[in-house]
Amino acid sequence: MPLEKSVFQRSNTNEGQLKIKLANLDGITKVKFVLYDISKGLIPIQELELNVSSTSLESSITASGGWYKLKVDFTNKLGQKTTEFVKNVGIGEVFIVAGQSNVQRNGPPPKDDRVVAAYFKEDKANQPDFISLNTKMYRPWAWPSPPGTSFLGALGDALVDRFQVPILFFSAAVGGTSSGDWFQSTLNNSTPYYYIDIALQKYVPTLGLRGILWFQGESNSLNWSYNPEKEQYKKEVEQLVNQSRKRIGFDKLSWVVSLTSWNKVGVTPGDLNDPNADEFRNKTREGQQLLIDSDQYIFPGPDTDVLEGYNNSPLRIDGVHFTEKGFTEVGKLWAGALNSQYFNGSSPYITFKPTFIQKVSQNISFEEWSPPSDCEWQDLPKPINQAIPLHYSILEGEAEIKGNQIRLKGKSGTLKILIQNEGNDSFYGFSQTLTYDVDPFLNKAKIIDQNWVFKKNTFTSIKATCNVGIPKWYLDKSLSDLYFTGEELLTIIDKNQRFYLVCEEVSCKTEPVQLALLLKDCHDNFNRSRDRKMTNYNLKGIHQTKLSLLDREEIVENKLPSDNPVGFTLRSEGHVTIEFPECQINK
Repeated sequence: MPLEKSVFQRSNTNEGQLKIKLANLDGITKVKFVLYDISKGLIPIQELELNVSSTSLESSITASGGWYKLKVDFTNKLGQKTTEFVKNVGIGEVFIVAGQSNVQRNGPPPKDDRVVAAYFKEDKANQPDFISLNTKMYRPWAWPSPPGTSFLGALGDALVDRFQVPILFFSAAVGGTSSGDWFQSTLNNSTPYYYIDIALQKYVPTLGLRGILWFQGESNSLNWSYNPEKEQYKKEVEQLVNQSRKRIGFDKLSWVVSLTSWNKVGVTPGDLNDPNADEFRNKTREGQQLLIDSDQYIFPGPDTDVLEGYNNSPLRIDGVHFTEKGFTEVGKLWAGALNSQYFNGSSPYITFKPTFIQKVSQNISFEEWSPPSDCEWQDLPKPINQAIPLHYSILEGEAEIKGNQIRLKGKSGTLKILIQNEGNDSFYGFSQTLTYDVDPFLNKAKIIDQNWVFKKNTFTSIKATCNVGIPKWYLDKSLSDLYFTGEELLTIIDKNQRFYLVCEEVSCKTEPVQLALLLKDCHDNFNRSRDRKMTNYNLKGIHQTKLSLLDREEIVENKLPSDNPVGFTLRSEGHVTIEFPECQINK
C-alpha cells in the first residue's frame, strides 16, 4: 500500500494516481479501497473493488490533488473481512532540493502538516518514512541528506496555502560543496550527487517529481576557494541536469536555479580584504544566469543575495548561513519564484500505469449555481467528487466558455451547459446537462439629461449612462465610426447631426439608441416676467401686443423668431409673462 504521508506527483490538470501495491494475499479473494477526502470531513470520494487472483496486486486510484485517508477491506475465501488504513496520503507536488549547507540547516517548521519530507530512521537504513515537518521529530534528519528544514517550512506553507495540496521534499544537499564538487561526483555517482541519484532511483519512479530546486553558489564566490568563470559554472551544473534527466529517461525534468553567491564569513562591512567581493560573486551569478538562459526547462529561482548580512546580523547568523528569520524570507523568495509561469511551463514526471484496474462510475455532483447577472466572466458550476478533468460546452443559449469560466451575452432564455469527459482506465465516461433560466440584464442606454439647446457653433452636452458597460457614441448605424466613449458627450454642431448610442462591454451589446440632433430656430422653454407701463398698456390678443410697451424691448426683439409666435399673458397687476416654444430632440 502507499506509505503513510507519502505524496504522489499530480499532473498539470490537478489529477494524480495513488499507487497501490499489496503482497502476501494468500487466501484473499477480494480487496475494496475507499478513498476519503480529509479536507471535506472525511467524505468518501472514490471506491475501487478488485477481485484477487494471485498473492500480490498492483493498481491505482485516480483523484484530484488533495490530502486523503485510504481504507482497505480484505475479504478471504470464507467471506471474513479485515480492514487496514493509511491515515494520510496525498496527491500534490514533489521536489528534490539540492545545494549547500543553507539547504541543510535548521529553519522554522511549517504550520501545516501537509508539508512533508522523507525522514531517515537509523534502524531502517536507506528506508526512510515520511513525516510532517511541523512535528518535533523533524529535527535533525531529513533524507537522504541530513539535517534540518532550512527554508522548506516557509516554502511548503506558501505552496500548500496556494494549491491546497500536500508538498513533499527530498533533501539532497552537502555543506561547503562547490559546483566543481558536484560535477566530479557525477562521474562516479559519489557524494554529493549520489543524494540526488538515490532519490531518483528509489522513490521518483513511484511517486513522480515536479522538479529539482538548486540552491548553491556560496562556495564558488571566494577568491581563496573554487571560483570558476561563468562558462565553467554553467558547464558543471549542466552536467548535473543532464545526468538527472538521463537517470529517469525524462528530458523535460525541470530545474529551478537560484542566483546565490553571498558569503561574508569573517568579513565586516567595508572590509578592503573582502574575499567575497563583487568580482568573485559575479562569476557565479552570471554562470547561474547562463544556465537558466540555456534550457527551456531550467527556470529562474529567487535572487537570495538580496538578503544581505554579516556576522550576527538579523538575517545571516555568520555572514553566510541564514537565521530562522532569514530562512523565512528565503522561503518567501522561493515561493515567489515557483509562480504560475513555472507550474504551467514545467512538465511533471509521472510514470505509473496500473497493470490491472476495474472501472467505476464517476459520482459527480455540482455546487448550487446561478447564471451571471452581467456580462463579466464568472466561474462555471463547480464539481464535487471530481476525479478527472471535465469539459464544458454550451448546448443552448447565448454564451461563451473559456477554460473554467462562462460569459453570457445579455439575452433571456434557457441556458444548457453540457459537462462531460471520456473517462479513463479507472472511470467510465461522464456526461450531464445542467439547465438554467436566464434573465436579460442589458437594455438600451439611458439618457439622463434631455434639457438640451442646440445652438449653432457652441458646445452641447449630452449625458447618458449604462447599467452594464460604457456608453459609446457612433456617427453611423453600422457602429463602425466611433466618435466618443464616455458618459458625457461634449460636441459642437453646425448642422443637423445624428448619433448612435450603445452600451458595450466585450461580448455584451445593446441595440443602438438613435439621436437626431436638429438645429432649429428655437430656444429654451422659460417664463420671463416684465414690469408693464401702467399708463400705456394695450393687449389686443393672445399673439399680439405693442412691444414698445415693455421695459426690455430690445431683449424681446432679439429672442422672437419670425416664424414662431410668442404668447403674452397678463399674470398679475404690473407683470406680463412671455412664453417661447420649447426645443425638442428627436429620438
